[in-house]
Amino acid sequence: MKRRVIRQGHGTFTITLPKKWCEQQGIQPGDEIEVEIEEDCLRVSSEPKKKGSKIHIDITGLDRCSILYSIRNAYRMGYDVIELTFENSSTVYYRTLESVSVLSVVHYEVNNLIGVEVIHQTSNSCTIKDISSPSSEEFETILRRIFILMTQTAEDLVSGIENFDLDLVRTTEEKHDTITKFVSYCLRLINKRRDIPYKQHALVYHIIANIDKIVDIFKYTARNFLYYNKPMGKHSIELMKQMVHSLKLYYEFFYKFDSNKVVEIDKNRDDVLRKIKQGYNLLTKEEMLIITNFEQTLELLADLVVSRMGLE
Repeated sequence: MKRRVIRQGHGTFTITLPKKWCEQQGIQPGDEIEVEIEEDCLRVSSEPKKKGSKIHIDITGLDRCSILYSIRNAYRMGYDVIELTFENSSTVYYRTLESVSVLSVVHYEVNNLIGVEVIHQTSNSCTIKDISSPSSEEFETILRRIFILMTQTAEDLVSGIENFDLDLVRTTEEKHDTITKFVSYCLRLINKRRDIPYKQHALVYHIIANIDKIVDIFKYTARNFLYYNKPMGKHSIELMKQMVHSLKLYYEFFYKFDSNKVVEIDKNRDDVLRKIKQGYNLLTKEEMLIITNFEQTLELLADLVVSRMGLE
């Protein structure tokens, strides 16, 4: 549908609203309507954008991880009130094969989400509510913090593995949870249509969501290393350090676009893959599993390079 722009005075432009839409919305002369700027589009609505969006989720029968993901997804989608119901007071945690309290799982996840709290709970229900006012000014600060924490976590993980410092390796879990908290908050701001400083919201969302996946790889790498509980050889350590270097390159590339960085990241990825194949006999079975898992960070970075190029 097209509308002709009409000049009103020296600095004002107007367009007419479709008659059918006005009738459907009950709009009369003198009424106020909402006009929001969204990138290169205008969003016109007959009432203010709903601030108290609510969702109900029945988590009956879900395991611990599925409950965490359900709450996290609703939070990231921008809902201000999340109502949970469940028939059983406990659920299973498949990683440990233990029974855990549903409410304890809910509180665990809420503690990892910025700006929301559990405001009401019963034996078979729980209500989570946004008690803050998300600010677009926070977005850039938190996003840069995510990048810094991501590279620091990778460096500490490799350092812990190299020096067989198990306590340092164990801190990966806590660092993972902190980064995930910041990731969720940034994704929430995007979905709530805050005025973030990037034009292509979808690309930025994709980049941040995949950083979450990269940090998950750190977590599982740490868990595997602690499970095997064996020192890794020099060849494996050098490969991991080379992969961490790619993470640093991408951080620099994201904030300062440079096509030379694209070449360097791509070259580094191929070099690592070649060394893994050539050094296959130098790696133990446990080292190969850890290295091939950690290498997935480079595959995700290759995709994120393309997304970053799309922001130009």
